Amino acid sequence: MLMPHVSRADKYYQIRGTEAHVGASAQEEEAIASALGAERERETGNYSRWMLWMKFGGKLINFAHHLGTTTSSAYESSALMRETIASFTESGQHRFRPPDIIVRGTPIVTSCMNGSGGWISIKLPAWQLKTGFVHRIDRMRGPNIGGVILSQKAKTSRFTTGTKP
Repeated sequence: MLMPHVSRADKYYQIRGTEAHVGASAQEEEAIASALGAERERETGNYSRWMLWMKFGGKLINFAHHLGTTTSSAYESSALMRETIASFTESGQHRFRPPDIIVRGTPIVTSCMNGSGGWISIKLPAWQLKTGFVHRIDRMRGPNIGGVILSQKAKTSRFTTGTKP
């Protein structure tokens, strides 16, 4: 399912997911990443990784899978905002450049925040339907299925989604 998309990309990076889905130590994720020809992580030699920092189109992007979730629509942006504020705080304390774009993948509901300073934080749409666990914690909402494409061709940073519940 991923190969048609991966084959069109200049490079492919695989971010590891939740162990409940990808096996202990993400061995299933690693096998998929290897089969798809993902870029290897320099430090470990693995094809998949827990986190990725990347410069892309002049922007510094931080990719990771895990992010807190909520069953309340009123708090939909809370985990993503905490992650964004933590990135600014950690960067300031250690004198690192904060990411311009943060991308996270755990939640089933897509959202995006655009800050006046030019930063963007994105919760990715899901690649799977609801599991038994999700039915127990959030009975009313269904997942947004889809993806996000980051392109260097755009003149400005923007986020749009065309997912279906």
